[in-house]
This record gives sequence, structure tokens and C-alpha cells, in this order.
Amino acid sequence: MKHSRSSAEWEIRDALVTYCRASMPTGRIVHELNTSGQGSCRADLAVIEPDYLTLFEIKSQKDTLKRLPEQSKAFEACSHEFIICAHTKHFIFEETEHYTCPVKRLNADGFAWRDDHVWEYPEPPKYTGLGDFRWKLRRNDQWKKGRPFEPRALSMLSMLWQEELVNICHAHRIAVTTRATIPVCIKEITWHMTGQEICKAVCRALRARTFTEADAPMMVAA
Repeated sequence: MKHSRSSAEWEIRDALVTYCRASMPTGRIVHELNTSGQGSCRADLAVIEPDYLTLFEIKSQKDTLKRLPEQSKAFEACSHEFIICAHTKHFIFEETEHYTCPVKRLNADGFAWRDDHVWEYPEPPKYTGLGDFRWKLRRNDQWKKGRPFEPRALSMLSMLWQEELVNICHAHRIAVTTRATIPVCIKEITWHMTGQEICKAVCRALRARTFTEADAPMMVAA
């Protein structure tokens, strides 16, 4: 069953999907990705590449920012890149002692205007010097080298179902039974596999899983 959304959210979501297809052509797009197994903490949009997970949280003009600190903590832990795409109404101008003019920032506790994981919708046409919230992926930032962030193995593995975890164990010759519990599988995987192996295995499983709203599965999970 598809999730119910306002037209305001659909407007931003459609723009993000268009951007993601152009910027991450090898990625599988998934709507409402649960980041805590069977829990209720869902990222609005996910792009799952073979070894890279990008999560988006959408805040339309009809939304509030109350849950952002909680969502940010959960999504940053299990992804390589977490991005908040917020409607322009959620931004304010604030006086600071370091600048002679007001600086734009997201109007939410715990978020500084320099945060590079915040995008403004509609996207600002150019850098104004008052806070740069244009749409750009951190991996493409010319001022940074290499991968911007490596997620926690435990947090990534916690997104998977028991059967998916067992499949990963068997594919990597880790001795567990088909009835092994999620904690047992995670313990064995983190002991026997490298971080890079875990990242690829989780992405492979998510690219193969069937979702209510998503691109077609891309490969067989292992």
C-alpha cells in the first residue's frame, strides 16, 4: 500500500527523484526506506548504489522540523550521505558577530547554517554568501577528498531482515543456521567481515529487496 502524501511533498519528492536519476544513474531509488529493521524511522527517499547509500528527508511547507534532530542522528549513522531537503519557508536570516549582514540558516535546533547536508527547495539560483543551500552531493565537493563519511556497520546491518542477514552469512561462508537470530547474524558478520564488505553486502540486499514504492529490484541478494 502506497503512503499518503500532500501535493507539497510530492512536488519536492518529484524534483529530488529527477535530480537523483541524473546524478546517481546506477542507484536504485526507494521511497520510505525503513532504517531500523521493523521500526518506524523511515527516510523519505533513498538512493542505493552498489557501495553507497544516500538518504533524504523531505520537509515541505506543511511540515515541521521537530523530529529533525532524532532523524538526523538515525539516518547519518546508517548512510554515507544524509540530506535534508527543506522548503524555503523553513529558513531564516540571523544576525551574527562574524558577518556584517544576516546569514541564512535552517530554522531548527542543532543545525548550523554551514551544514552541508541541507538543501533548500526551490534550489537557490546561485551562491549569495549568506548560506549556501544549493543542491550538491558531498562526494562531489571539490574541497573534500575521498568518501565523505563511512556509516556504522551495526547501523547498516540493522536495516536488514533476518533472512537477508542469513544470506549474507552464507554467501561469506559464515557458519550460522537458517534460524539464526538477527543479533547472532550481526555479531558474526561484524566479526568476520570488513567494513567495505559489509557496506557492499547491505547495499546488495537493499537493491534486491521488494518495496511497495521503488525501482525494480536490481540484483540477487547475497
